[in-house]
Amino acid sequence: MQGKKQTAEAIKKMMENRIFPTGEDHPMFGKTHTPEVRRRLSELYTGVKQSPDLIKKRVEGRRGYRHSAETRRKIGVGNKGKFVSEETNRKNSEAKKSAWQDPAYARKCLVINSPNKQEMKLMGILDLFYPGDWKFVGDGQVIIAGKCPDFINVNGQKKIIELYGERWHKNDDPQDRADIFSPFGYETLVVWVNDLKSMKRLLPLLKPFCQTGTAPAAIKIGGSE
Repeated sequence: MQGKKQTAEAIKKMMENRIFPTGEDHPMFGKTHTPEVRRRLSELYTGVKQSPDLIKKRVEGRRGYRHSAETRRKIGVGNKGKFVSEETNRKNSEAKKSAWQDPAYARKCLVINSPNKQEMKLMGILDLFYPGDWKFVGDGQVIIAGKCPDFINVNGQKKIIELYGERWHKNDDPQDRADIFSPFGYETLVVWVNDLKSMKRLLPLLKPFCQTGTAPAAIKIGGSE
């Protein structure tokens, strides 16, 4: 097909079967593949996997790319009012949890998304009050019992600080996290994002936990337990 161009009629037909997230005023708004076309596409691509080289090329080609403000606005308009069913949410959640069982995938995601703004804020506070004692390892540098802690003490204490966001951890029990690390000799403090809003609330949490006195322990950054 190299060098060949689609006819105007062929392009028109393809456009009529695509979804355009450009707003209700667009003539193609809401258009989608017919059930028969979706069935044929499903049969065509079932079991088909892209080669590692092709995946690598696509990833490299998108690296650093960001949608323009106008494109983001159009996507937002197109997605406005859409509802994701509980069943779809459940399937997406299970798929993500399954993917995170792969250490390579988990480290890749952590490196891309860390540290976030709240983690950087807590990092600055720890550096200010306890310089040289804490290191951010939430990007996958340290894995303990298959889990990646956010901050770990590197100055003689087997202690971990986890930062929990109220949105993502609203149903999580901090004690469950502590129980994961305790068999390896670690004490764990869970700090909530809301605690970062008030130093009067945060410092009384950090001070008794970060004080020295725990038996020295060798921490290997980049390793796992």
